[in-house]
Amino acid sequence: MPETEAHGPQAAAEANDPASMTRLAQRYEHAEGVPRDFFKANELYCRAAKAGHAEAQFRLGWVYANGRGVTRDDGIAAVLFIMAAEQGHEYARRLLQYVRAQPNTELPACLLPE
Repeated sequence: MPETEAHGPQAAAEANDPASMTRLAQRYEHAEGVPRDFFKANELYCRAAKAGHAEAQFRLGWVYANGRGVTRDDGIAAVLFIMAAEQGHEYARRLLQYVRAQPNTELPACLLPE
């Protein structure tokens, strides 16, 4: 049975499941079955990253390291890679050699405490 937006990943993402949000964000980032929408992808990655999901932290770091729908910012990328690496995300740990955290790095608003 095919997955519908009403009952599939969109519904799971709206239910605040970080893993589902990350998968849906990937679909928006790469235009997999949905129109490419970096804003929506980054919003979902950020929500999942704030919830502590290491894969979302890594992917949002990648977004900032490569300027995918946002201004490129190695400082933000480094902070996000550190967050993911501290949870055992191996690829995030490896990418830390290419970016450096800056003392004055301001995280995206969606990652700040409310």
